[in-house]
This record gives sequence, structure tokens and C-alpha cells, in this order.
Amino acid sequence: MTSAVLSGRNEVHHHRWGDARIPLMPKPSNPNPRRHRPSPNPSPSNPSAAAALDVPEPSQSGHVTIRPSELSRREAQALRTRLTGELGRVRALLSHIDSWEEQRRPADPQQRHHVSPPPALQAAMRKRCTQILTRLRKQKISVWFNSPVDVERLKLHDYHAIIRNPMDLGTVKENLAFGRYPSHEDFATDVRLTFNNALRYNPADHHVHRYAGNLLATFEGLYKEAVSWFEQECQHLARQ
Repeated sequence: MTSAVLSGRNEVHHHRWGDARIPLMPKPSNPNPRRHRPSPNPSPSNPSAAAALDVPEPSQSGHVTIRPSELSRREAQALRTRLTGELGRVRALLSHIDSWEEQRRPADPQQRHHVSPPPALQAAMRKRCTQILTRLRKQKISVWFNSPVDVERLKLHDYHAIIRNPMDLGTVKENLAFGRYPSHEDFATDVRLTFNNALRYNPADHHVHRYAGNLLATFEGLYKEAVSWFEQECQHLARQ
């Protein structure tokens, strides 16, 4: 599974709540299912099920033609599962790329010497982050991510070997409420970590993997709007 290293909180381009340029629980009893690890070369007991996962060879142009009307019910279900899993991986990779590009982008010289935004604007941005988190947590599928993974009860013996930095939306909510995030970059990093952990641990064809990809995409859209608003407000203050 494709993965990328998340940005740490000590990156050179890390910005505080007051900076102008910003890149940046319902409690379930089963936040993440056990990851099933197939053998490297499995021998399917059901040959027809294995055949259902076959996809036609691409043409010379690199395109694959699939005719739904020619697929059996089992083949259609298998193809849907495969494509949905790949979509989740693509969304996660795009999130990593966006974060990496933002971290690598040089600071605008006009913004390096700006006057720090007033406390009221900083508080407004924190409020927007809280609203984003609330919207995520209210979604039905977020029940898998609203509290820490109960590793002991679920007997996920390999969880901490795979996930070195566990995170969940309930912990993010607590950190945000108690002012533990120096900037909204830190807030965004932990939200992304929550979903990227689920994408990393759960197989691509598992529903938790798909839910994580969907919620991550939702978060990125909401967060981008909030950051755009904050940057515009900071630029307005800088011109005064």
C-alpha cells in the first residue's frame, strides 16, 4: 500500500495560529477491525472467485475497456470492491502530495514581515477548525474514528507494530478544546493522521479503508476553504 511520511510539527515551514501564511466522542466498540494478512501467494479455494478479480489487459494506449453488461454479478461486485479500494489509496496519496507541496513551497517575502493577526482572528480560525471537526464526527461513518482503537479488546496484536502514532478524532477534539495545538497546522496533521492510520492498517477492500478515504477527502475540502479565508483576512490586515 502506498504511504507517505506525514509532516512533523517541527518542520521549517510550520506556522502558528497567528501567522498569515497557512498550508498547513459517539464511542464505537470497534474503531478498526483486525487487519487480515493474506499469504504472499494464496491458492484460492474458489477458482471462480479468484477469476472475478481479473481485469482485462490494457490496450496500447494504456486504457482498459470494461463492459458492465458482460460481467456476472460476482464479477461486478469484485470489480467494484477493487476500484473502491484503489480510489481510497489515490485519495490518500493526493492528500500526502498536497501536504508535501505546501511544506516545500517557499514563504512569500511579503508575508514574512507581516503583523501577527489579532487574537480575535486567531480565535475565529480555531472556531472554524472546531466546526470542521464537528462536521466530520457527525457523519455516520465517522463512528470508526471517533475514539482510540481498543487494541487489547480487539486483539490487534500487530497494530502498534504497523501504526507507530495512533490518533483519533476524539483525541483531536480534546486537544483542540484544551488549546494543545499551537497552530491549525497541528490540528490538520492529527486529523490526517487519524485517517491515514486507518488507510495504512486496513486492507484496501475493507469498508473502514474506504470510509477513511472518503472522510479524508471531505476534510481536505473543508480545511482548504478555512485556510483560504484565513489567508485573505491576514492579507487584508497587512494592507491596512
